[in-house]
Amino acid sequence: MLISGGTMPFPAGKPVVQETPPPAVSRSQPVVWPDAALLTVCAGLLVWMLFLPPLIGLANDGDFGRVLGKLSLAGDGSQNLRYFVSQYQHVAWRWDSHLPMSGVWVARAAVAISQLASTGKDFDIRFLAALYSVLLLTAMYGLLGLLRPCALTVRIAVGGLAIWIFTDVAYAAYFNSFYAEAMALVSLLLMLVAAMHIVAANQMRWPVGIAFLLAALFFVTSKAQYATAGIFPALFVLLAPISLPKLRRRLLRTLLCALIIVAIVGELRTTAPWYKGVAEFDIVFSNIPKTSPDGQQELKELGLEPSYIKYMGANPWPQGPNWLAQFYARLGPWKVFKFYLAHPLRTLAILDGDLRTSTAHLRNLPNYRRMDGFPPGTMTRHFCSWSDLRSRLFVLWPYHVLVWYGGVAATAAFIALRRRGSFSSRAAAVCLGVVLMAVLEFGVASLGDGNDTARHLFLFHALTDVTVCFAVAAALLFRKREPTIQ
Repeated sequence: MLISGGTMPFPAGKPVVQETPPPAVSRSQPVVWPDAALLTVCAGLLVWMLFLPPLIGLANDGDFGRVLGKLSLAGDGSQNLRYFVSQYQHVAWRWDSHLPMSGVWVARAAVAISQLASTGKDFDIRFLAALYSVLLLTAMYGLLGLLRPCALTVRIAVGGLAIWIFTDVAYAAYFNSFYAEAMALVSLLLMLVAAMHIVAANQMRWPVGIAFLLAALFFVTSKAQYATAGIFPALFVLLAPISLPKLRRRLLRTLLCALIIVAIVGELRTTAPWYKGVAEFDIVFSNIPKTSPDGQQELKELGLEPSYIKYMGANPWPQGPNWLAQFYARLGPWKVFKFYLAHPLRTLAILDGDLRTSTAHLRNLPNYRRMDGFPPGTMTRHFCSWSDLRSRLFVLWPYHVLVWYGGVAATAAFIALRRRGSFSSRAAAVCLGVVLMAVLEFGVASLGDGNDTARHLFLFHALTDVTVCFAVAAALLFRKREPTIQ
């Protein structure tokens, strides 16, 4: 993931002005051992963490049922929020939560593979972790291929940094779970790596274009909370370089953009009303009251009767799915949105409160199985150096992330405008898109729900770490000048 530097391939027939001698490494004669070494390290860390006892994963907080029910699987609910569970039993019944999640398809594939392998009557979640690990390794392979024209030190530094970050337990432990965040992470990384290959070549070749589209579709359908971020990959394909006649190019861009938009709308519209009602309940009775001196006035502005005051600070689940669906139908998202717009200072106060209190909790779920002898609620102290560093920064001064994003956005915008027509400019535009995605996801996590905000900031943290990769690559390469398309 680069912002500047390095010699990149350009479409045949377009003249290139070589401003500096080409690097010693070229795509025609690549030195592959660094890639093999880094991928081996990445695979080794994943195997050690996810597949060898004591296994590392995530405990169920109650959300697993949304996937388990569709797969006719059941786990030991008595261990929820206490232990990570690795074995699940096949059951005769099936429950559809009506929550569309692309990760279900990966889980179905894992169950099918486990049955073909005849490993026993129970489903071992490590089959699911294996598929997610392959997807992560594919993203890392794509990143290392993108870095191949660069100096050896750059390849090792940037590739090693990406492996250090994204094999951290704050990310990798999701692979041994049924949370939607695992699919969101791997599809995000695959989508961004494909996007960088497209801007590096300055054209959308079919294999990479298809990979980008599939990754984008899996990303926007991974979870309803992440669907809105799909506007950025939709915008990318609308502006992507495609070597076709003008009319056909416009038609293809429009078609690809429309496919992603349809996926976004489909994800949001087909999500169960009761699930949307839970979010609305938490917003009205937990999130807005954080800055509310008068709950009755807020209810009046939202069009709710004074009797609803009894729900302030309450748990939505005892109300039942029918009540929650009716509550959502009555309130809808627009009344809440208008309330936030009408009270900008209170909205900023909610965002500020979550920045100060929720961002430091990058890890908040137990990692070990009961059979491995750990006390309830134990979280691993291995493979967590990156998330520990990030957490300490948020504890020491949470506003550092505002400075970081301000600096990254300003630098990316400057490069994008200053070096138009170059790879640096296009890569900087992608980086700027990542920044905007992160800002949007922070807003969705903070304002779109009033409960468990720390875990809902998962994608915000992942996007922040992607900007770190961009920035480090740029810092290593800023002295090098690239060819410019004339």
